[in-house]
Amino acid sequence: MLRNQTILVSLVVLICAFSIVMAFLALENPEDTNNVRIGYSPIATLLPIFVAVDNGYFQEQGINATLVEFATNDQIMDALISGRIDTGAPTLPVILGVEQNSPGSFKMYMAAASTAEGNNNEHIIVLENSSISSLYDLKGKSIGIGSSSPHKTWLSLVLKNFMDPEKDINVVPMPFTLHLQALESGSVDAVMTIEPMATIGLKGGNMKEIDNSVRAKYIYDPFYNIGWLFSSNFIENNPEKAGKIKAALEKASDYIRENEEDARKLLTKYTPLPEDMIYDATLPAYHKLEEIDREAIQKTADILYEEGTLTSRVDTTDIYTSEQLFTTPVNQSGP
Repeated sequence: MLRNQTILVSLVVLICAFSIVMAFLALENPEDTNNVRIGYSPIATLLPIFVAVDNGYFQEQGINATLVEFATNDQIMDALISGRIDTGAPTLPVILGVEQNSPGSFKMYMAAASTAEGNNNEHIIVLENSSISSLYDLKGKSIGIGSSSPHKTWLSLVLKNFMDPEKDINVVPMPFTLHLQALESGSVDAVMTIEPMATIGLKGGNMKEIDNSVRAKYIYDPFYNIGWLFSSNFIENNPEKAGKIKAALEKASDYIRENEEDARKLLTKYTPLPEDMIYDATLPAYHKLEEIDREAIQKTADILYEEGTLTSRVDTTDIYTSEQLFTTPVNQSGP
């Protein structure tokens, strides 16, 4: 079982390594007024991007979309701000870190969130034969989390409801691609992981879930995970193109709401999730600009400052796009 899971996770690593090389090649292509470059990584959360490409929503807007794959959120954000891609969806802590250091350098137009019921983005899983059956049982154990510092912040806030996270648990940061291997080998007793790793572990092996969507359940609800962005320079110089990108991705989000079962089929094309697991993977809630809970976004910024991840307070009031920025009407026709 470890061998099969290791192969699946290794594929993720190989895909990411290959994609980095391809990304740099793609970014060197000459600019074309009808082309857009979209940064992404092979995770289930980014399903609207995959739907917009495969359903032809960009073509309906008269633009050609090129997907540029990156291994990390920092790479996506760097490429966005530097103009090497036109849009992307980094995680919220990365977004807020840039707003802290370079206020006004980007605008958000869509976001994805976990909710306490129905939209799970993270899963805490253990081996099936483990005696751990609840978050209380993690006391005295070790848990693997994502490698960036906000993951430790979120876990600490969750576990404060059950124990003293500074004393009662050993936290082991590592790339998500290593989570299943670490759990199977006994390097950690549990992992707080994301899709598609969670479903691969739960449906493809001897693992069980003890809780999910814990940030929305135990910190606040909804809990925003990522945001779709344009750089401010891109909107200023390409308002019509930005509006068309926004329209295509909003239409993709609407399609997922109405046809989720069909949309999920694309997960096998753009992520390492096997075909027999696409209906088991969990998806976030996709919120368009007018649907974003802006108080929840501000609360994220406040918590990251209070916990020391951000070094100064960030006011998120002006991080969003507005319809006035898109000066040319976009094409809403098509199937």
